[in-house]
Amino acid sequence: MMLFEALAIEESYNRPFALITLLGLKGQGPREKGRMAVLSWGAAVGTIGGGEMEREAVEDAKRCLEEKVGKRAFYRVGKEGEAEVNIDIIGDGRRAVIVGGGHLGRAISHLFWTMGWMVSIVDSRPIDSKEGFGKAEFYIDSDIRRAFERARADKRSAVVIATPSFGEEILPLAASSPAFYVGMAGSRRRVDRRYPTLRLPMGLDLGGEDPDSCALSVVSEVVAEYNKRSALPLSRYRERLVAIRGAGDLASGVAVRLKRSGFDVVMLEVEKPTVIRRSVSFASACFDGSAKIEEIEASLADGPAEAMKIVDSGRIAILVDESAEMVKELNPLVLVDAILAKKNLGTRIDMAELVIALGPGFAAGRDADRVIETKRGHSLGRVICSGSAIENTGVPGIIGGYGIERVLRSPGEGVFNSRVAIGDIVRKGDIIALVGDKPILASIDGMVRGLLHDGLYVTEGFKVADIDPRGEKADFTTPSDKAMAIAGGVLEAIMAFLSHRAARG
Repeated sequence: MMLFEALAIEESYNRPFALITLLGLKGQGPREKGRMAVLSWGAAVGTIGGGEMEREAVEDAKRCLEEKVGKRAFYRVGKEGEAEVNIDIIGDGRRAVIVGGGHLGRAISHLFWTMGWMVSIVDSRPIDSKEGFGKAEFYIDSDIRRAFERARADKRSAVVIATPSFGEEILPLAASSPAFYVGMAGSRRRVDRRYPTLRLPMGLDLGGEDPDSCALSVVSEVVAEYNKRSALPLSRYRERLVAIRGAGDLASGVAVRLKRSGFDVVMLEVEKPTVIRRSVSFASACFDGSAKIEEIEASLADGPAEAMKIVDSGRIAILVDESAEMVKELNPLVLVDAILAKKNLGTRIDMAELVIALGPGFAAGRDADRVIETKRGHSLGRVICSGSAIENTGVPGIIGGYGIERVLRSPGEGVFNSRVAIGDIVRKGDIIALVGDKPILASIDGMVRGLLHDGLYVTEGFKVADIDPRGEKADFTTPSDKAMAIAGGVLEAIMAFLSHRAARG
């Protein structure tokens, strides 16, 4: 019964362990069935037969325990025997390291323990009674730093400093630890700006000042952080969701600005988008499965459910949905038509609470609630509440004295295949790509800033590349000034809408 007694103790403390089960044995060995466990601090209890086979299984179990992933393995027994072993991980290793064993620390500890978390209490003062903490481990030392180091906060640990009196000593250690959360009771005025990720004061705004209410506030915030959720009311789950039709360079600039402003973003694209500024277009995820612009990542999803999982993980989700059929299921707060087709391809003003359209082809108040000006000049990025944007001239903006010369078009029908890469410096007359067997030559000297994806079928006159005459000074890795100006207009329209709605109650 030693094994089961040990495991009962581990479970009472919510400590994880690896359960090793001998499923069967081929050939000769000391036993055909057996169980043992590797505990969280590395101790092994029980046996599956001993010898080299058991030693290997224990080492594997330690690795599985560290990674929190089980496995099935086969080990040689003797010269010809083979043992089949299953390693299961029981418990996920979530742990709260609570600094301070006073009234607040006690309430937080008990709540974490009842939720299945391991709990470690760190203090420099003796604790008269350990009742009310749940099954916590105690690290008591007159040197609070030494006590905290003994607790060994890891990447599954939340460090909760339940009294600001320990902040000066513990914060440097906690901030440099792998802990996914560091929070402290008290006022931000007590701590300098060396700890920008510190939650201070920690917890959600639930009201109530008694220890139990404060504990619920703190634990709720920690659990939301552990699960990478917003901690918003479920009734407002979609309040931050913006769906964007299109994922080209201008649409991606909008997505970047909205994401940085705290909104969740899902982008809807065609299966094989023909964007050329691929290095600053999340549409690239349609080909590669993922894309990254500066620090923001996007991943391709196979439907709305997976899209929301991607959003919950902190990324932008890309859906192949040319006709925006999934918008109804996504139920976004805002829909932005950023296709830039110069005409409306099916966006309606009733598709979301707020519908915004970029550029010509839309009328504010009819097709969309707001239209954003996309033509370069004094009005670029302005929010239009009534009427339409300026009609597109079809002439690219002037950069370095060049306009229409910057854009390369297909000389005929065929499959596009590039001969250069985005970011390459080319000279006038260099071969940029082939459409079939017809070459496309650089029209000016400069940097290749845009280039169609290889393998796409194009027609004569189709835009396939863009050259920036500024050469090495050109920036092809970040959204353009035009994209960010338009994005600013979209953000203004959304914030004004939210402000007016809040005022209405």
